[in-house]
Amino acid sequence: MSWARFFVFALLAAGLVYLLSQKINLSTADLGRHIKNGEIFLQNLVIPKTNLYSYTYPGYPFDNHHWASGVIFYLVYKAGGFAGLSIAFLAASLLAFYLFYDIAASNHAPAAAFTALFALPLIGTRTEIRPEVFSYFFAAVFLWMLWNFQKGRGPAKWLFIILPLTEILWVNTHIYFILGPALTGAFFLETMIAAFTGGRDLWPQ
Repeated sequence: MSWARFFVFALLAAGLVYLLSQKINLSTADLGRHIKNGEIFLQNLVIPKTNLYSYTYPGYPFDNHHWASGVIFYLVYKAGGFAGLSIAFLAASLLAFYLFYDIAASNHAPAAAFTALFALPLIGTRTEIRPEVFSYFFAAVFLWMLWNFQKGRGPAKWLFIILPLTEILWVNTHIYFILGPALTGAFFLETMIAAFTGGRDLWPQ
C-alpha cells in the first residue's frame, strides 16, 4: 500500500471509529441476551433452543443459529467487560473495512476512496454490537482471499484450509453465512466463463 493510499485509509478509518464509538445501550440492544446465551452454553454445553426471556411464552421454541456469537461475546465480556466488547467490535469492523477497501483500491483507488466516504454514514448507523459484525468480517475475509487468489497472489491450499474453517465458524455466528458459498460460487462461475471465452481476464487491472 502506497503512502497516499495509507493516508486516505487512515482518514476513512478515523471517521469510521468516530461513528461506531457509541455508548452501549442495553435497554435498546440485545447484547445482554447474547452474552447470557453464551454463558448458558459454556456452563451446560447445550445450545438454548427455547425463548428464555419471554414472560408470556417462556418455552417458545426457536432456532438459535447464532449461538457461537454469544459465546464469543461472553468470553470477551469476561476478559474485558463492556469496554473490551466495544474495542473488539471496533477492531473487527475496521479490519473488515480495510479488506474491502484494499480490494477496491487495488483496482481504482480514487473510486474506492470516493465510494467509501459516502458509505461511512450508512455503515455508521449500525453501532450496536450484534452478531452481524461477524458477517461483515467473514465476508471480507472470503472476498479478499478469493480476489487475491484470482490475481495469483496466494496458493490454492490456503483457500481449502482457511475458507472452510471460516465457514464453519460463520454458520454458527450469523445467519448471513450463505454469503460464503455465494461468493465462492460467483468466483467459480467467473472462472468458468473466462475459460469458455478463451481465458480472458474478466477483471483486468
